[in-house]
Amino acid sequence: MVDAQSKAAAEDYCAKLEHAAGVQIAVVTVDTLDGAPIDDFANTLARQWGVGHKGDNNGLLLLLAIRDHKDRVEVGYGLEPILPDGFVGSVERDMRPLLRQGEYGPAVLEGIESMGSRIAAAKGVKLDFGLQRPPETERAPSGGGVGGG
Repeated sequence: MVDAQSKAAAEDYCAKLEHAAGVQIAVVTVDTLDGAPIDDFANTLARQWGVGHKGDNNGLLLLLAIRDHKDRVEVGYGLEPILPDGFVGSVERDMRPLLRQGEYGPAVLEGIESMGSRIAAAKGVKLDFGLQRPPETERAPSGGGVGGG
């Protein structure tokens, strides 16, 4: 659901952010929640996977349920002072225009970069790397996707 270039860029960014700031970000896309509340689904998944370092509870999970048109950011308790609900809500709102267009990769990159920058600033960490976004002109259309028009 996320194009290969965006996926690679997100994985690289998240790995570097974890090394620099000690925070783990997991990005999950599912086709549907099959009627499950997204809040419960995201919370359970984050706990089961152990997102964040044990004892610090400093991870976050970005969940996209594609057919349900829902998204959720689950923030570990250790990050709540840095990523309060209001900020996370604004990140989700900023992602939605891209999500509505089926641009899942760019939406994910937008979200993780916004949250990653805020985390780094709060921890006094200078990010000496940027998010390597795929160039718009070089992105190949994904097979099996819904055509625009």
